[in-house]
Amino acid sequence: MNAKIEKMAEKMGARMEKMDEKMDARNNKDMDEKMETRDEKMNATIEEVNGKMEMMDVKINKQIRLTEKFLREVETNKNEIEEIKEQMKVMKILSDKIWSQWGIS
Repeated sequence: MNAKIEKMAEKMGARMEKMDEKMDARNNKDMDEKMETRDEKMNATIEEVNGKMEMMDVKINKQIRLTEKFLREVETNKNEIEEIKEQMKVMKILSDKIWSQWGIS
Protein backbone atom coordinates (compact mmCIF):
# COMPACT_ATOMS: atom_id res chain seq x y z
CA MET A 1 0.00 0.00 0.00
CA ASN A 2 2.84 2.38 0.85
CA ALA A 3 4.44 1.61 -2.52
CA LYS A 4 1.17 2.47 -4.26
CA ILE A 5 0.93 5.77 -2.38
CA GLU A 6 4.56 6.57 -3.17
CA LYS A 7 3.98 5.78 -6.86
CA MET A 8 0.89 8.04 -6.88
CA ALA A 9 2.90 10.76 -5.12
CA GLU A 10 5.64 10.48 -7.77
CA LYS A 11 3.05 10.74 -10.55
CA MET A 12 1.49 13.75 -8.83
CA GLY A 13 4.95 15.30 -8.43
CA ALA A 14 5.67 14.74 -12.13
CA ARG A 15 2.31 16.26 -13.04
CA MET A 16 2.99 19.22 -10.78
CA GLU A 17 6.39 19.76 -12.42
CA LYS A 18 4.80 19.66 -15.89
CA MET A 19 2.14 22.12 -14.75
CA ASP A 20 4.85 24.38 -13.32
CA GLU A 21 6.76 24.21 -16.61
CA LYS A 22 3.59 25.06 -18.55
CA MET A 23 2.85 27.93 -16.19
CA ASP A 24 6.43 29.20 -16.52
CA ALA A 25 6.20 28.96 -20.31
CA ARG A 26 2.88 30.83 -20.26
CA ASN A 27 4.27 33.47 -17.91
CA ASN A 28 7.38 33.86 -20.08
CA LYS A 29 5.19 34.21 -23.17
CA ASP A 30 3.02 36.78 -21.38
CA MET A 31 6.11 38.65 -20.22
CA ASP A 32 7.56 38.57 -23.72
CA GLU A 33 4.30 39.95 -25.12
CA LYS A 34 4.18 42.62 -22.43
CA MET A 35 7.79 43.58 -23.08
CA GLU A 36 7.16 43.68 -26.83
CA THR A 37 4.10 45.89 -26.31
CA ARG A 38 6.09 48.11 -23.96
CA ASP A 39 8.92 48.34 -26.52
CA GLU A 40 6.45 49.25 -29.27
CA LYS A 41 4.91 51.97 -27.11
CA MET A 42 8.35 53.27 -26.16
CA ASN A 43 9.46 53.34 -29.80
CA ALA A 44 6.27 55.16 -30.78
CA THR A 45 6.89 57.69 -28.02
CA ILE A 46 10.49 58.13 -29.12
CA GLU A 47 9.37 58.69 -32.72
CA GLU A 48 6.78 61.21 -31.53
CA VAL A 49 9.37 63.06 -29.45
CA ASN A 50 11.82 63.04 -32.37
CA GLY A 51 9.12 64.47 -34.63
CA LYS A 52 8.38 67.22 -32.13
CA MET A 53 12.09 67.96 -31.77
CA GLU A 54 12.44 68.24 -35.55
CA MET A 55 9.50 70.66 -35.62
CA MET A 56 11.12 72.69 -32.84
CA ASP A 57 14.40 72.73 -34.79
CA VAL A 58 12.54 74.07 -37.83
CA LYS A 59 10.85 76.75 -35.72
CA ILE A 60 14.12 77.68 -34.01
CA ASN A 61 15.96 77.91 -37.34
CA LYS A 62 13.16 80.08 -38.74
CA GLN A 63 13.38 82.35 -35.70
CA ILE A 64 17.17 82.55 -36.09
CA ARG A 65 16.78 83.57 -39.75
CA LEU A 66 14.18 86.21 -38.82
CA THR A 67 16.42 87.55 -36.05
CA GLU A 68 19.39 87.71 -38.43
CA LYS A 69 17.24 89.56 -40.99
CA PHE A 70 16.07 91.98 -38.30
CA LEU A 71 19.65 92.62 -37.17
CA ARG A 72 20.71 93.30 -40.77
CA GLU A 73 17.83 95.78 -41.11
CA VAL A 74 18.83 97.44 -37.84
CA GLU A 75 22.42 97.75 -39.10
CA THR A 76 21.16 99.19 -42.39
CA ASN A 77 18.96 101.68 -40.54
CA LYS A 78 21.87 102.59 -38.29
CA ASN A 79 24.04 103.27 -41.34
CA GLU A 80 21.27 105.34 -42.94
CA ILE A 81 20.92 107.37 -39.75
CA GLU A 82 24.68 108.04 -39.75
CA GLU A 83 24.46 109.17 -43.39
CA ILE A 84 21.57 111.50 -42.56
CA LYS A 85 23.55 112.94 -39.62
CA GLU A 86 26.48 113.62 -41.95
CA GLN A 87 24.14 115.27 -44.47
CA MET A 88 22.65 117.41 -41.70
CA LYS A 89 26.15 118.54 -40.67
CA VAL A 90 26.88 119.54 -44.26
CA MET A 91 23.52 121.34 -44.51
CA LYS A 92 24.24 123.17 -41.24
CA ILE A 93 27.63 124.30 -42.56
CA LEU A 94 26.05 125.46 -45.83
CA SER A 95 23.23 127.18 -43.95
CA ASP A 96 25.73 128.99 -41.72
CA LYS A 97 27.67 130.14 -44.80
CA ILE A 98 24.51 131.43 -46.47
CA TRP A 99 23.41 133.30 -43.34
CA SER A 100 26.88 134.72 -42.85
CA GLN A 101 26.89 136.02 -46.43
CA TRP A 102 23.76 137.98 -45.59
CA GLY A 103 25.35 139.17 -42.42
CA ILE A 104 23.13 137.13 -40.14
CA SER A 105 24.79 134.78 -37.71
